[in-house]
Order: sequence, then structure tokens, then C-alpha cells
Amino acid sequence: MSNRFTVSVPCLLLACALAQASSATPMPQTATREAAILRDAALPAGARVHAEASATPALVAAITRADAALFAAVFDRCDATTVRALVTEDFEFHHDRGGLVAASGERFADVIRQQCERRRRGDDPASRRELVPGTLAVYPVGDSGAIETGVHRFYERDAKGGETLVGAARFLHVWRNDRGTWRVARVASYDHYGVDASTNASGDRAVDARAALDAVVPPLLADKHVPSASIAVIEHGRVTVVAAYGEQAPGVPATTKTLYNIASLSKPLSAELALRLVAAGRITLDEPMANAWADPDIADDPRRLQLTPRLALSHRTGLPNWRRETGGKLAFLRAPGVAFGYSGEGYEYLARFIEKKLDTPFERLAERTVLEPLGLHDTAYTRRPWFDGRIARPADANGKALEPAFAEHALASDLVYSTPSDYATFIVAVLRGDGVTPELATERARVQASRMHDFCPQPADDCPSDAGFGLGWEVYRYGDARVLMHTGMDEGVFTLAYFSPERGSGLVLFSNGANGPQLVMPLLDRLGRDRDFVATLRRQAP
Repeated sequence: MSNRFTVSVPCLLLACALAQASSATPMPQTATREAAILRDAALPAGARVHAEASATPALVAAITRADAALFAAVFDRCDATTVRALVTEDFEFHHDRGGLVAASGERFADVIRQQCERRRRGDDPASRRELVPGTLAVYPVGDSGAIETGVHRFYERDAKGGETLVGAARFLHVWRNDRGTWRVARVASYDHYGVDASTNASGDRAVDARAALDAVVPPLLADKHVPSASIAVIEHGRVTVVAAYGEQAPGVPATTKTLYNIASLSKPLSAELALRLVAAGRITLDEPMANAWADPDIADDPRRLQLTPRLALSHRTGLPNWRRETGGKLAFLRAPGVAFGYSGEGYEYLARFIEKKLDTPFERLAERTVLEPLGLHDTAYTRRPWFDGRIARPADANGKALEPAFAEHALASDLVYSTPSDYATFIVAVLRGDGVTPELATERARVQASRMHDFCPQPADDCPSDAGFGLGWEVYRYGDARVLMHTGMDEGVFTLAYFSPERGSGLVLFSNGANGPQLVMPLLDRLGRDRDFVATLRRQAP
């Protein structure tokens, strides 16, 4: 991973969309949905967006004042007359949920009048709009126009004057300077997301997280040649933000329903199946797997008798990661239980043991025990018809698209396809301890195979107090708090997920680029969560 990141935006997405509207080059997702609204925005004749120019301080100040005046009239004063004076005659307001809200300045003023009347009657609550600090951007259009973008929050006020944060959205405004007065010609309000929060503070964190993602991810993808990233944020034990950026395939925007090969993030899902089977009394953590299964390659090796589910889940089987490392034939690299050694083969061994003992295909057990109970309808171990049109194509370090890989039969260790929303839902269930006993939840998050010497050969302030593998997850301890993490990497794919049981925080990142690891540190730095864990990751970064 790289911990250096410089924002470089030689041609802003929106500016490119306008200045190159007739180009055959596919536009990024954000530009695609905005371009249609702006293409007919009736800007001054001959005006062009200055794609590489930045707004002067005077222009930024003028647009900031005009923005504040417009929204004060709409939300604070309910002043339809002022609203009408601040929008053009041919004004249009496009809303991703409400469609075309108004197609003229007079119609928009009427909408505000009706809204204000409902508030006076008490049918609608009073509300307030707040611009999220650091998100406002202004771009000049010729000498008498401007484009404004940003993120804003919405609050509802109660009768006692208290406020509750209820949501946020991205916005785009096209302004015209009409003989010295700035008026809005077009408004696009989109990517609305509600806030499920018990307090305004937690809601603010969710909105700030989305604003941080919106600001950092698009330029980061371009800089690192990663086609797309899809992200879920967990706060207070809930999924609070889900967002997707970039393209799942050339010319196809990524969405929150795009499916990614999650690579080795398959292992925690499979570990969850094993732990739930233990909780149900169908297998045990420490029984010899040889009682039900022995791989033919090691059938005559007495060390096979020492293999248990616990050793497989904590990567202490002594087996290689893949048998190709031992000449295509499975063989022990070391005695079971003596040392950590990351092993996909260990997980496949566990899967075959479970299948043989329970006389049920591994994938069907995973569906019945984990995927269906948790409502993970966008997650599967093998290819399904509903994958069509939803796959994130992997890409090499230069961003060149590669062919996606799929499992011919279910693998416990790799090639599961999922969405960050589904995976974050899974993590929330783990946070709650669903489906397992408290004792098993403790074992899952206990370091079973220490790796402290690998992470921190010498004590340092950025070292955890303990680190290693638990059951299915890497475990880092910081005093009384633990962070569980796993990553995945296949050709042209990188994924990461982490969460803290004590803090209720977490993140899921799926990307379809070989340079995906380079997204991690800039993204986590911008979000500003779990700084002790982030410091540990920075220590591991080259």
C-alpha cells in the first residue's frame, strides 16, 4: 500500500462532460447523469466551461453569497418572492427522487409558496439546509456563468426548537450573471441518502463520511488507474453509508448493486458458516477432521490426524497456501499447530470435511446457514443468472480490463461475488454475535496465532498490544478495543473489510483494479476513524 496521495484533477468530471459532450469517449458516471441536465442549460451564447481554470476568489464569494441567499429564502424565511427573483425565467429543478420538480422560475416559486403554506398549517415540519464544509466547488463558465457543486445536509425542527438530521444529498447548480445579479438556471439534486441515527452527532458522522468519500474517491481512482470502488461505512453498529464510484466495466457506471469478486474476503464468510455449525452442535472446533475426510495426497501422512477446524480457521494447518507451491500435490510444510502459515488449502480442507461429515454440499450449507438468514441476496459462491450485467471487470495496473474469474464449484477461500452492502450487513451480524454463542464470538476475536513479531519486531507507539489471526479474521488489539480485518487480492481485484466490536465501527472496500491497495491509506486518512488501527496499517505499508 502507498501512504502518499496527491489530488490531481487536470480535467474535472463535470467540466469534461460539458466541454467534450460530443466526444465518443465514455464519460464517468457522475458526468453522465449530469451532462443531460446541463447540456441545455441555456448558458450565455458561446460559453464554455474552463476545464482547467479555477474560479477566482471573487467568483467563489459571489456564488457562496447567492447560494446562501437562495436557501435562506427557501428554508429559513419561506420567502417565495425572493426565491423567484433568484431563479431564471427558464429555471429547471431536477430531483433524483421527485423527477422534474419545476420547469420555470414561476412554477418553482409556486412550489415554495405551497411548501410554506403546509409549514404554516403544521402539516410539514420546519427544516433547515446546511452546506457541508469543504464540499463547495465553483467553476467559471465564460464571463457570465458558473457551475456550483457540493453536498448539503437537511435538518427537521420540532416545536421546541430542537433539530434532527434527516438526510443529505449532492447538488449541482448552474448560475447566470444577469446584469450583476446571480440567478440559478438549473438545479440537480441527487444521491439523496437518509440518516439512521439515534443522535445528530452520529448522523453528522455518517454525512461527513459520505462527503469525504465523494471528495476523495473519484480523483483517487483516476490517479491510481483503478476503474471503480464500492464502499460501505459502519457506524454505531449500523451500515450508514453505501456508495459506488467509477466504472464497473468500460463505459458502464458502477452502482451499489455492482458485484465484485471479493477474493479472500470469502474466507470470513466461510469461517462464519463453520462457527455457526459449531454453535448448532453439528461440528466442533477441535475434532480431528480425519474422522470424516482426508485428502488423498496426505492420506498416508500421520500429521493429517492433527488437523482440526480451529487450525484451519486460524491458518495453522501447516499446509501451503496452494498445492501448486508443493509441486501440484498437497503436502505439509510444517507440523500442524506449530506456527502461522496462510493457507487457502486449509480452508478448502475444512470445506471438504464439512461436506463429508454433514453429507451436504458446502455451498448449500452456506446458503442455509449464513446467506439466507442474513438476507445476503447479492452474494453467491458460484455464478448465477442474476450476475449478468452486474460484474465489476478486473483491471491491471494500467487500468486495462481483464476477464473476470468465476468458481466452477464453490470455494471456501476465494471467488465469492458480493456487494459492499451485503458484506457490511454480514459484518453487522458478526458485531451483534448473531448465530454463535458468546464463547464462540470471544474465540473468533481472540488471537489464536500471534504475528506480533512480524508487525512490530520492536515496541513502538503505533504498534497494537497484540496482533495475529483469530478464527477467520486478523485480530488487532488496542487496549480494551479490538479490530478485526481481512483483505482479498486476485488478479485485477482488491478488497478490504474491517470492524471493531467495541467501537461498532467498520468499513468495506471493494475495487476492481490491481492498484486497489493504493486506495486504502488515503481513504482511511480522509475518513479519520480508528486512528490506532490506521497507524498500524501505515506501518505495514511500503
